[in-house]
Amino acid sequence: VDLGATGRRFKDLYLSSGLFIGGTGTANKLDDYEEGTFTFGFHDASSGGNASSTTFTGHYTKIGRLVTVTVGPCNNINTSGMTANNFLNFDLPFASSSNNRSAGSAVPSQVNFLADRLGLNPFVANGTSRGQFQTYQNAGDRGSVKVSALTSGVSDFHSLTISYMT
Repeated sequence: VDLGATGRRFKDLYLSSGLFIGGTGTANKLDDYEEGTFTFGFHDASSGGNASSTTFTGHYTKIGRLVTVTVGPCNNINTSGMTANNFLNFDLPFASSSNNRSAGSAVPSQVNFLADRLGLNPFVANGTSRGQFQTYQNAGDRGSVKVSALTSGVSDFHSLTISYMT
């Protein structure tokens, strides 16, 4: 059944359950859409641990299981009280799935990762509500960024974007 006509459209559409796009299977059902903000902060452990006293407002869009997070700029990150040799972790608004796939980009300003590294990417491990930053080389060698890569009160990120599955 076609709804509407050429040159005419609906103003608003309210559904009580969900919307099937491109088929009638469970995988085709869109039943969750959400936008919001959350407190984005830095920690020295993947759960618990010491937290930076500096927090930022993160924005997210969740469509089905896919969450996209944007944050930035993150200026003057305070690392006092954090353990320098621990990996730098950041908050997420939702826990990732146990078979999560994540992709993202981070644009650092004054993060001091190793000189032989080519880039910096955010990464979310399976089943966690925190992410880490990883550096990489062209040979595929990866390494997580430690708290010591930040200089308290100076280090910052221009922007951070990451998408992951819940």
